[in-house]
Amino acid sequence: MYQPLLTAIGKELSVRSAKAAATGEGVLDESTFNAIEVDRLFDAVNHARTIVGQATLYRSLAHPLNSVEAITAKQDALRELGSNADLRARIEALVQQAAKHEEEFYRLLFGTFLGTLGDPRDTMETGGYGHKTYRQGTELMLSLVKGAHGLPTPESPYLRARLDTLKAFDSTRSYALMKGPAYLTERAIKTKAEKWLLTPAIKFRPTLFKPRLIVALVIALGLFLYYAPALGISRHAMPAVMIFLLPSFMLYGPIIGGFDRDSIIYPLRDGYRNSREVQQALEALGQIDELLSFHRYAEAFGSSTVLPALIDADQHAMILKTVRNPILGKGNTDYV
Repeated sequence: MYQPLLTAIGKELSVRSAKAAATGEGVLDESTFNAIEVDRLFDAVNHARTIVGQATLYRSLAHPLNSVEAITAKQDALRELGSNADLRARIEALVQQAAKHEEEFYRLLFGTFLGTLGDPRDTMETGGYGHKTYRQGTELMLSLVKGAHGLPTPESPYLRARLDTLKAFDSTRSYALMKGPAYLTERAIKTKAEKWLLTPAIKFRPTLFKPRLIVALVIALGLFLYYAPALGISRHAMPAVMIFLLPSFMLYGPIIGGFDRDSIIYPLRDGYRNSREVQQALEALGQIDELLSFHRYAEAFGSSTVLPALIDADQHAMILKTVRNPILGKGNTDYV
């Protein structure tokens, strides 16, 4: 059994992490994997828009299905996409929207936020405290759910099941935390439904701009200025006092940002990264994008293509007629 795609992709954003099966296991062993040139085949077939779609496609080439029922279900879904242009266009729009936020989502899950003065040295290091990455990254999952609910119901069970997985994500705890609000209590981070009304908690906003906190600081400053004479501070000395206090205001960002990052953003992202529901939703997205990749490959091939008919035989059998090399024949109508 292969590892979850989210784990396989990891912080390196690897799409070719699947390895050949050991001899006697699976459909392709290492020698067959090399003989059919899986990497070159992937380069030819790959028209996926998302990272997870590419990883799904590569995994499918490295570990082909061995169930007639599973292959037939996938073929039926591909036929539906080919025959229903409206459904295909709307699903393509869903995938394209996901591709806009996907890398930020992985940066949220695997990245490091270096603070205001940080010096990022690779794609997984980001200046700041993670607020922007959190907003943009979680938008991937939120837009997937919204988009899936807006699609018509496919007729093919395979495609319908993948969209149902995306729709079902809106009933998960991870979705509730992403959508917000999330509350930091003394014991844990809770959703709105989990937090008791009178439980003391900090409401998380993925931004450094905290209206209530800023208002409280302004009021505190106003009270200080008003009562300064009573504290023995003359009004003539106030400019000097303000100059003395100014550096403390400059600590607002590091203090608040660092607290949000370490106490809320990092714990939330660790939960998302380990969430089975998040992994299932990403798997569904990858499998949908993989179908679209097969469709685009057929259109880009340059010659007529057909889905293979499956036969039931007691031993391995394959009947080929007027076939072309899927790698060398792409875009080359003269290739025989």
